[in-house]
Amino acid sequence: MLKLNPRVNQRIAEIKQELGVKYEVTFEGHVKKLAEIRDAALSGSNFAAAVAAEKSRGQAAGLYIDRKEILHGRIDQMSKEEVLKEIQKLQEDFPALQAIAQGNLVIEGEATQED
Repeated sequence: MLKLNPRVNQRIAEIKQELGVKYEVTFEGHVKKLAEIRDAALSGSNFAAAVAAEKSRGQAAGLYIDRKEILHGRIDQMSKEEVLKEIQKLQEDFPALQAIAQGNLVIEGEATQED
């Protein structure tokens, strides 16, 4: 991973310092200001703003990874087998889904009635 390379880390630090000087923004000052905003929001019982400021502090510190996925295709373009395979994969990835869906999944021609 690039972050493990000391030369990469050194260059990142240099770029951050250059930007800090250029825009008079430092990491420490930025995070401190966000903490002040959070504290003001908390003292005013504006919890949504406090959470947003705290999340911004975490993002600035690199604690969050912004991940976006672009999915192609739609379920109505998939075959029945592809849909069932995707449902099975989701249930394996998220066991709670399988527990919730237990007995609720009815596939054409496979439903049985109990008397």
